[in-house]
Amino acid sequence: MPFVDCDYESKYISYIAAAYELGITKGTSQSAFSPYDDISREQLATMLYRVIKLAEINSTYGFDANNVRKFYDDSKISDYAKESVYFMAEYGIVKGVDGAHFATLATATKEQAILISVRCADVF
Repeated sequence: MPFVDCDYESKYISYIAAAYELGITKGTSQSAFSPYDDISREQLATMLYRVIKLAEINSTYGFDANNVRKFYDDSKISDYAKESVYFMAEYGIVKGVDGAHFATLATATKEQAILISVRCADVF
């Protein structure tokens, strides 16, 4: 792993390494993972989407984010996250903060992370 900000003695390092090796996370930069930062809603959606793709769930094939209803704050969603966010929205896994805005950079709370993970399990 290229991350210089991780505690390689941590009991969590094997999970970070596995997620990195599988492509679930790429870190917050080429050399940072930012293990103590909060996770944004778009980061969470992206990592869960990568897990779904790794599981080779057929519904991910041929998904086109250009043909879905956009959130009003679409211009604030990072390019790397758009496909993930709109895939998750299309399947009802994420709904936005008010039905119209995704609030991409807002912190995903533990409760939201659990709810989104449970919805993934229910849908797929």
